Amino acid sequence: MGLDTVELVMDVEDHFGILLREDDSQRIRTIGDLADVIFARILASSVTPCPSIRVFYELRTVIRASLGSTDMRMRPSTLLAELIPVSHRRACWAAIQTKQPWRFPGLQLKRQTYTFTMAFIALLFVIPCCVLPFEMWMISIPVSSLMSILLYNWMKRFRSEIPANYTTVGDLVRSSVGSVIATKKTDLTTRELVLGELFPIVAEQFGVDLKKLAPQTRFVEDLGAG
Repeated sequence: MGLDTVELVMDVEDHFGILLREDDSQRIRTIGDLADVIFARILASSVTPCPSIRVFYELRTVIRASLGSTDMRMRPSTLLAELIPVSHRRACWAAIQTKQPWRFPGLQLKRQTYTFTMAFIALLFVIPCCVLPFEMWMISIPVSSLMSILLYNWMKRFRSEIPANYTTVGDLVRSSVGSVIATKKTDLTTRELVLGELFPIVAEQFGVDLKKLAPQTRFVEDLGAG
């Protein structure tokens, strides 16, 4: 996802009071597709009396399926660290992410492991500076950079810590309500009205003439979204 697309998503979320999920982004190819997602959230806001309950049941189903337990009991106050064992955490968290906003964080390294990794990466750059002549030091920088990237990616397999802002099941629910309903612009009663609000946002973000945009305009092929 390019920076222009990230900015567009953030503007759209702020304007309509929604949250876009990974499965949303997979089916959005045109401006019309995005308008459909937004309008569906607006419609849902008028027929969903308690969206947090719906999100809770969705997440409960996902967690149960990931852990292979169809009758596992959980409450909004249930601690995620106790609910999801470390051995199943990566797979379960990946499943949870599909029901969360696209900016939802992944699992993290333990503090000690993270500190060790950052210290080792720093040494990859410091040691050549101390033991190599300047000419060789300049050559070593790309090597150290490549090794740092490889090490960082390799350490991803050891991520098992749940982010601090998501202690309980209730935290997950609250972070995902906007992926079910819209909290702004709920007075827009047709897809065309949604498009009328959406076109200026897209035009400003991509620097294109508003008159050249249409529902079938494609983000990648026509607007060059990266």
